[in-house]
Amino acid sequence: MTSNFYIIIALSIDKQVNQFLKEFSDIFSDDLIELPPKRNIDHEIKIFDDIISPSQQPFRMSQPELAEL
Repeated sequence: MTSNFYIIIALSIDKQVNQFLKEFSDIFSDDLIELPPKRNIDHEIKIFDDIISPSQQPFRMSQPELAEL
């Protein structure tokens, strides 16, 4: 039963993606069917094991902003 549910969701998402691509067809090029070639420089973010990420909000939100979330 659940596998059928996931198939239905996947088909629905596929339709949404196709509609999006049709709507913005002037932006998306058909020529771009693969990733760009590998460059000499790669982006990298080094993450250290002993660093604990902050578990608080980076800034306070007003009550209307919180309600909007």
